Amino acid sequence: MESTRKQAKLKRRMHRKKRAEDKRKAGALPVVLLESGQESSPVDGSKMSDALEQVARPLLENMPDELGLHGTRTAVLMAAASWNAAVTHSPEETEQALQELARLFANDSPTLEKLTLPFLRLLAERKRQLFPRDDRLIMEVNVEDRGDHFYLTASSMRRPPGSSQRSG
Repeated sequence: MESTRKQAKLKRRMHRKKRAEDKRKAGALPVVLLESGQESSPVDGSKMSDALEQVARPLLENMPDELGLHGTRTAVLMAAASWNAAVTHSPEETEQALQELARLFANDSPTLEKLTLPFLRLLAERKRQLFPRDDRLIMEVNVEDRGDHFYLTASSMRRPPGSSQRSG
């Protein structure tokens, strides 16, 4: 009889704990920020930082060494901006978004804008080819110089359910 009461008490405690956890989850924001070091369970299983590095690879591999950390950060930021444009705009609308991004990256220099736009196009296309169903938005990126290599971290969030634009 005593063990039955203990089991019932334990069962009630576990039920209360589960209800409290469910309530906590329900009260959370509908869009959860994901740190690159956490398991985010994207469609293809890639961490955001790894996916972003794959998209940025053509720029990173051809980056002159003398540009160092600044050049690497710029390449990663360009890849993140292109990724988000590919996620938030249809393929037909992406060009206009990329042109605006090129203006921002070029700091109102028409010559630099013309040089930047092809790279943004390349990065957006790589995102669509490599991660066609990944609809995470990149919220923050960081690149650190670790001496013998650069270390990339990225935070992302899922697109809210019912968002009208989809990656194509």
